Amino acid sequence: MLLPFSIVSVPRRILPVLAAMGLALAALAPASGVGATRASAAKPTNLRIVINGTTLSAAQTRTGSDEYLSVRAGRLTVGARWTGNVRGSGYYILIADSGSTDKRRCRTGTTCTVVSTKGVKKAQEMTWSIQVIRSSTGVMVSQKVVCLAGV
Repeated sequence: MLLPFSIVSVPRRILPVLAAMGLALAALAPASGVGATRASAAKPTNLRIVINGTTLSAAQTRTGSDEYLSVRAGRLTVGARWTGNVRGSGYYILIADSGSTDKRRCRTGTTCTVVSTKGVKKAQEMTWSIQVIRSSTGVMVSQKVVCLAGV
């Protein structure tokens, strides 16, 4: 029977060197999948909402609150920033308005934006949500919500 490798005898004094090289190579190897790294395999964290280029504070993005944030009427750009690249992590980011007319799935990088097709009008109220969703199950694992009112 032919084996796909050769059996060689190695002097005992070289074994520790080979073991150290093996550990170094194992540390550099992908954690899972082709080209994945341990850093990219983690769930995206530190999710922040960006409205018209301004990052909102944690106090302005309460989950499930009905406290409206005043924004200038007109063009509206909603985005998100987070820590940890989404590519290869098993998660994606979903940015959507309450009517689901404007939404975007982000599967790579650490930022993502959506330009509202209708913008926001004076005295108009709208809600946007930024969700982290597990790709394999479609289950939302975290969410930030912001309620906006045009002025």
